[in-house]
Amino acid sequence: AGYTETSPRQIKWSDSGDGNNWTSGDAGNLTLYQDNWPIYRMIPLGESLVVYRPWNIHILFYVGPPFIFAQRQIIPDRGLMAPRAVANLGNRHVLWGRDGIFYFDGTTLTPIGFESFDAMMEDVDPQYLTSCLVWVDLKGREIYFWYPKSGDAGVCKQGWVFNYWQNTWRQGAFTATAAGP
Repeated sequence: AGYTETSPRQIKWSDSGDGNNWTSGDAGNLTLYQDNWPIYRMIPLGESLVVYRPWNIHILFYVGPPFIFAQRQIIPDRGLMAPRAVANLGNRHVLWGRDGIFYFDGTTLTPIGFESFDAMMEDVDPQYLTSCLVWVDLKGREIYFWYPKSGDAGVCKQGWVFNYWQNTWRQGAFTATAAGP
């Protein structure tokens, strides 16, 4: 399943067993009509697919023929800060929203306590807000929240790191000029 740039609210999937067939068999699509916000990211969670948008979160789930997939808006008033502002921890996601940092388990958003959130948001260059990203180091049990400061030309060089094993935060700086998806 995926979404297209020409229809940023539409989710498409190919025929089962034939990833090149997008027009027949089980191939199909659905459009998220709740508003005009584009799809930022889709990430698996259990047997569902979580669809993140700037101001809401949906669950896409298999229902079988003739519809194949259905969707339900789970969170109507919160979404992602940026397209790469979410990471998969296996049994839950961590996301950077416009008003906080949260865990998402498929039904509930749980805030991660972070006293410096407002200061961090004031530090982000608003011109490059959609460049913000979240990255997880599963081995080190840390979640990185990277962002561009004013004067960084949109490059994420500043951030905060959350150790979810010890429940601690620290500020960090990134010296490289590249990052992964």
